[in-house]
Amino acid sequence: MAEEHSDQRLYDMVTHDLAARIRELEQLQPRVQALEHAVTEIRHDFREARQEQQESHRETHSALNAFRRRMDQDKRDTLNALNDNASATTVAITGLTDKVGSMGKKIAFAAGAIWVLMGIGGLMLMFRGQVVNLLSIAIGGPAQ
Repeated sequence: MAEEHSDQRLYDMVTHDLAARIRELEQLQPRVQALEHAVTEIRHDFREARQEQQESHRETHSALNAFRRRMDQDKRDTLNALNDNASATTVAITGLTDKVGSMGKKIAFAAGAIWVLMGIGGLMLMFRGQVVNLLSIAIGGPAQ
């Protein structure tokens, strides 16, 4: 009887243990479903984040390419402007050199003319008596 009682207790204990495990397994299915749902949502969120990141990357890449094109155009415009400026400066300096050379010739001629006039004036002062006599003859007056 004691052995029967001990078998009965063992049987009850195994039965209770199995019942508890079955209850745990019954509660496990909703947890697994909740985890599967959470994993699905996380995957969806990752896909959306990846798509947003790719779109942001495309926009950044496009903006960078537009910036590069604009910088290249600005560089070409700047180089063209510098070349035009250099050409205009060369033409202006060449014109200025020609004008300065022409003006130098005019100044040299004027200085020479002044020296000639001063020389003639000096000669006239030295020989003023003869010059006055020569002028009176040229005018038709009596010689002195």
